[in-house]
Amino acid sequence: KTGHLQIFKKDYDNKRIYSRFDFLLQNYKEGEILDIGNIGGIMGQGKSLSSYHQFKKLIATTSTLHGFDLCLPIDKENYPHQKVGNLEDELPFTNSFFDTIYLNEVLEHLQNPGKALSEIHRTLKSDGVLILDVPNPYSLLRLLRYLFKRHEDLGDPTHLIFWTPSSLKSILAKTGFELILMNTKLSTKFKIIPNFLIKGLGSHLMVVARKK
Repeated sequence: KTGHLQIFKKDYDNKRIYSRFDFLLQNYKEGEILDIGNIGGIMGQGKSLSSYHQFKKLIATTSTLHGFDLCLPIDKENYPHQKVGNLEDELPFTNSFFDTIYLNEVLEHLQNPGKALSEIHRTLKSDGVLILDVPNPYSLLRLLRYLFKRHEDLGDPTHLIFWTPSSLKSILAKTGFELILMNTKLSTKFKIIPNFLIKGLGSHLMVVARKK
């Protein structure tokens, strides 16, 4: 039994990150890469996400970028390695196929995140990396809004689970992953605030994990 795994300030990386895309670029592993939810999931309506195409262009000479989402994109010709399905059912890929799997604001939408992470574990190589990000309920701006206005700001109604750092670490451990790195996406407005005061208080939790 894994139990509840605590997170402390020292567990966060000291590097300041102002973009989830930068976090992906700094931590992905070359090879076969899967971007899950790459056309926006239930909110995307088949439209292209610019970040997917930007990433595909940057890694074109070293890696192959695959996509997986609930529906097919409108501009199918721009997605040569796209597959459709529900992550909570299964991934249509063979075991130990991917070097990197990226979940960009996906986990908070799932009814069965454990099943989804188990499928990711199955299709990820033994030395591969899982990179994911979710909204951070403990972000400084969210805490201040609630403190002074009693206003909750935890995202759109399709967000089913609000992951805390420790609950995220715990479910990763329960599905066979080891947390390697955790950080949060900071606003550039906080550049003047010392790092020890702002650490862990960005808008999104971002993690890198590997198979145990």
